[in-house]
Order: sequence, then structure tokens, then C-alpha cells
Amino acid sequence: MTLDTKVQPNLLTNWRNMDGYDKSVDAIVKNTSGYKDINVWIPNPVAGDVYTISFDAWGSTAGNNIGTHMYHAKDIIACAAGGGINVSDNGHVEWVNLSEKSKRYFTTYRLEDGATYIMIRARTGTTYIRNVKLEKSPYPTDYEE
Repeated sequence: MTLDTKVQPNLLTNWRNMDGYDKSVDAIVKNTSGYKDINVWIPNPVAGDVYTISFDAWGSTAGNNIGTHMYHAKDIIACAAGGGINVSDNGHVEWVNLSEKSKRYFTTYRLEDGATYIMIRARTGTTYIRNVKLEKSPYPTDYEE
């Protein structure tokens, strides 16, 4: 089987319209002592379909964590290096101790019945997120404006 590696369309129309967007840093800013979620809705979800969520993220505080979380999708096909996978928690992947430099993160899920959105979850401190991409693909492709 040959994988089609051409850039896939971004199913998210404009990540800059999401809650928490700060034009001065061109990023979604989540400042929290607990956690804050960004919900990325899947258009016309069908059980068995495969979707990849990807984004750039960095933190400004020691101990920043970021993750993805999806209800009704315990089948995590892949994630960016360093991600801790917890399928008992409805398809949760978490990366700890974000760098102060931007890095690309991704998680690929196979949908189950009832799956409608993927959450990007920022935990602890100030976290910056940009270039969010949702694609119907088993692997992440480059982000393009």
C-alpha cells in the first residue's frame, strides 16, 4: 500500500476565530491553573473514519502540559513523539513540560459511534497554540495557510 503524502485540506476553516485567539502573538492563549479546552468539531463524523489533529504549541512556564482528548475514540493510531497515551480515559494523549520554542504535535484517532469533536487541552500555566489543522487522514501533513 502506498500512502498519499500530498498535503490534505484543513477541515477547520479558521483557527484564528477560536476562543482565546490573541492577535499580538498570533496564537490561541490559554492561561490556567487547571485546564482549558479548545473543541475542534468533526464535520459529518462516521464511525471507523480516521482523523488527525495537529497544531503548534509552546509554553511560558515550567511544567506546561498540552494534550488531545476525544470521547468515543479509544483507538489512537499515532501521536507525536513523547506523547503519553491513556485509552482508559477516552482517547487521551498528553505531552508534558512544553518547550518555550514552538513544536508541532499531532494525534490520529479512529472514530467510534458518538464521536463528534477532538479537544486540545492546555494544562497548567500559559500555553500558546497555533496552526491548528484537522484532516481526514491517518497521518499529519504540512500546515498551509
